[in-house]
Amino acid sequence: MPEEPAPGDDDPLPEEQADVQEREDRLDDMAANADEYKQSWKATLEDMHALAEQREAEGWDVLELVAGDTAPMGRDTNDDDGEFGLSYVVGAEDAEAFREVVEAGEFPVYDVYRQTQMGHVFIVTELRDPGTEQVVFIAGAYVQRDEKMCAYTAREEGEMYTHVRKLDGTKLAVVRHDATRSSSRTPTGCPTSPRAGSATRRRPESAARRAESVS
Repeated sequence: MPEEPAPGDDDPLPEEQADVQEREDRLDDMAANADEYKQSWKATLEDMHALAEQREAEGWDVLELVAGDTAPMGRDTNDDDGEFGLSYVVGAEDAEAFREVVEAGEFPVYDVYRQTQMGHVFIVTELRDPGTEQVVFIAGAYVQRDEKMCAYTAREEGEMYTHVRKLDGTKLAVVRHDATRSSSRTPTGCPTSPRAGSATRRRPESAARRAESVS
């Protein structure tokens, strides 16, 4: 005869309870500050548009992207080769436009602009390619406390990465930001606004193969 489960066997573990509580707290916080969040997000997009207009006036071709999801990624302490940096997820239309420009350029220069409101980081990453006179702006937002491990890894490595993905997880590009050529500051999970430096872009292997086959 099968044993009856002891009372409490199906109860969630303390770690699971903590995760659930954290998610509920975040939802409650966002609900309580919904209007302020919307205003901060609106201001971030307006700032991005203003920066884009400035670049256009200087003769640059401009692409503006709005990330549907933005997340700082910290490397696992047991995975020396794991990814870290800031991940932007963009929709299908933006993804196609981004793919076209990123395969045509190298984007060696970058700037990061950010502000913190209500425990959230509102951020715009600017990627520039002087060779093609193309600039890409990406706007996103995330919970500030999520950047702790990303900031730690970036300080340890002396570099930072920007990842751009599609909704299905497909990588469109990975851009490495070179701290040694930065203007003055060591990169963190989310650099202080504004900051500038040089960067190198790495295309996913599939994109590289497509570019080779076209050429």
